[in-house]
Amino acid sequence: MWLRKNSKAFGITLLALMISLILASCSSLSNQRMEQSPMMANLERKSGLIAYVGVDGNIYTMDQAGGKNKQITTDARFGSADDNSVVVYQTPAWSFDSSQIAFVGVNGSMGSQEIDTASVFTVSLDNLELVETFTSDQFFPFYISWSPTNDQLGFLADSNFSRGMALYSVPSQGGEARLLDAGRPYFWSWSPDGQRILTHAGGLNAASVERMSFLNVADGAIEEKVLSHTPSNFQAPTWTADGEHVIVAVEVQGQKSLVMLDKNGHLEETLATFEGEISFTIAPDGSKVAWISGDNLSAGFLIGQLTILDFENNNQIIVTGEKNVMAFFWSPDSEQIAYFPFQVIEVTLSEDASQSGTIPVGTVKARVMEFGKKNIESREVTYPFTPTPEFLNMLQLFTQFQKSATIWSPDGQNLVLSATLPEGAPVIWVVRSSGRLEPRYLVNGVLAFWSWE
Repeated sequence: MWLRKNSKAFGITLLALMISLILASCSSLSNQRMEQSPMMANLERKSGLIAYVGVDGNIYTMDQAGGKNKQITTDARFGSADDNSVVVYQTPAWSFDSSQIAFVGVNGSMGSQEIDTASVFTVSLDNLELVETFTSDQFFPFYISWSPTNDQLGFLADSNFSRGMALYSVPSQGGEARLLDAGRPYFWSWSPDGQRILTHAGGLNAASVERMSFLNVADGAIEEKVLSHTPSNFQAPTWTADGEHVIVAVEVQGQKSLVMLDKNGHLEETLATFEGEISFTIAPDGSKVAWISGDNLSAGFLIGQLTILDFENNNQIIVTGEKNVMAFFWSPDSEQIAYFPFQVIEVTLSEDASQSGTIPVGTVKARVMEFGKKNIESREVTYPFTPTPEFLNMLQLFTQFQKSATIWSPDGQNLVLSATLPEGAPVIWVVRSSGRLEPRYLVNGVLAFWSWE
């Protein structure tokens, strides 16, 4: 409901890259998985908390066994014959110290496609008191990312009255919101110290020039430094963990290239070349960088081959056997990567007048690649399943969401997934990254993320 998407996600194709290791797809593990006993959930060691959007439109938290339940909001509603007002909450985002959650609240009317007002809230798990940090009847937040210092929120807002997306920042405990930048589409990433933001914006049409910039947001004045490089087709840029480098896709001597720049924007190294489009993120410890290369489906999101470049292993190149991967997420310790092959079942016409073309409908399955000291193992951890629309939207824009959210438990042992059952019910699952156990049902819900700690 009112899930605001960026414009078409960018697709990818990889060109002229020598492969040193190709991992073939593993056969189904359906005859090797064990059913999870309800008792196991109570006995296993708990790691962090899960925030999720319930089927009633409210925000909740729980642990991986479904315990320690807390209801964060209570007033969501979908309208009735007596009262057609609608209130729903969306996109929970954990602070990096896992002590607070931010989320969007939306107000409207039943039957209307327009939003009346939208707000950004924060809540501390200590007292569950909601802080309304931003509200507008013109700009509607749809994506939130905490600053690494946990005292600021950055969020993207769309408007019914313009073609641009606006990037704002606001103190997490409330205060004056600052307009930092605008463009369409818009992708961005905080620097590790929270002092700067790297942006990739514009290019939707001839009137919107595509650009990459550093925004200095440390002081009252906002300073922009536009990079001289010509961007190639990609979504969100990424910083290295030490803040000394960034990874982007640019034109280098007429060739689309995945490159590393220093913190001032100077070219240091070309990591790969490609045709078409590319999506990428770096491992949390900086030891590896991964990207998807492939085709852009007619609806606007890419599927392709997942490639990993291992800096610490003589720049070893690892490529998955599947050629239809749409998203991936690094484990907290960088020793595993969860990725999602997409299988098209049918193609339907788009009902959104703002987006032409068709929409692929299909299933995903979760796989995990583990980087051991001697061997690299790739395993299937779920059967193919239908993601909830909210989870599918996150997968389509995973390079941006990976800056603000994780589906991994802090100990790297489990994943939290949001699926739609065949009868239509949206559910939240916990899945062991080992692939040895069946997914475990937690609760009915549409989207869930794990805390960082």
